[in-house]
This record gives sequence, C-alpha cells and structure tokens, in this order.
Amino acid sequence: MVSKRSKTKETKSTSDIKLERIELRVTPRQKALYARAAELSGRSLRAFIVTVMDDAAARAVRDHEVLMLSKKDSVAFVTALLQPAASNQNLKSAARRYKKG
Repeated sequence: MVSKRSKTKETKSTSDIKLERIELRVTPRQKALYARAAELSGRSLRAFIVTVMDDAAARAVRDHEVLMLSKKDSVAFVTALLQPAASNQNLKSAARRYKKG
C-alpha cells in the first residue's frame, strides 16, 4: 500500500523575497580574489559576497550599538547613575539654556 503525501508549498515571507539590487564595480584582481574565496568556501560568488556583507554589516552595527566597558568603568558608570553628583552652577545654567531652546 502506497501512502499519498500531501505536498505543501512553503511560502516565503515578504522580508525574505529578494527585490533589491546592489551593483558595484571592482578591479579584476578583486573579483578574482572574491571568486577564489567563494570557491574555497564552497559557495557561489553571489552567496559568498552576500554572506560576507551580512557579517560585516551586522558587526559594524553591533560595534556602534554596544558599549563595552571594563569592570572599573562599569562600576564608575553605575555609581554615577545611582549616586549622581550634586548640581553645580554650570550644570544649572546649561539646563536653563536647554529648556529655552
């Protein structure tokens, strides 16, 4: 007896559909280097470039969004938040100027 398998079609979400295009010019040396790296990694040139760009973009965003502090700096930061220094005249003047616009 042979069972019938239902074929379900997987649909891509709209965020997975590749509609955008990026074009760039590179030197022949660069293209050869990228093609060789893609070949060594077992990917197409297109897949290699997209993967490398994704990794570099994620790292650049993370580096700008995440603040890494040493233990000493972390303690100083938390202490400043929990026990702020008393307002001096310069701070009060700056606050007044800020509120005026």
